[in-house]
Amino acid sequence: MTRGGVEAELKGVRQRSFRYADYGVPDEHTTFIASSNAFLEANPKAAAAFVQATRRGYQFAVDHAQEAGDLLIAANKDALTNPALVHASLKALNDGHFLRSEAGAIGTIDKAKVDAMGE
Repeated sequence: MTRGGVEAELKGVRQRSFRYADYGVPDEHTTFIASSNAFLEANPKAAAAFVQATRRGYQFAVDHAQEAGDLLIAANKDALTNPALVHASLKALNDGHFLRSEAGAIGTIDKAKVDAMGE
């Protein structure tokens, strides 16, 4: 469950859910950062720095969820007006291993998931 489910829970809205895999649809990556080869070839240092900063940010959000949520809210006060939703959503992301895999890896793509979705 991610943001939509978390928000429904906070509002007391009853809902049901199901796993795609229970109906023959394989699990997928839901957060994906991509670039063109042209950009990567023209800007290798900037691309590498971006990836490393993103990984550090994900690691921080996993290891210091409360502080990460507070920082996100502080930087986006006009848009993020429900702190409980932000913190509950981050907890769901962490609990569901969206930011860090169950094996502890951050910022990796599971080739088997990608191949299964392609098929």
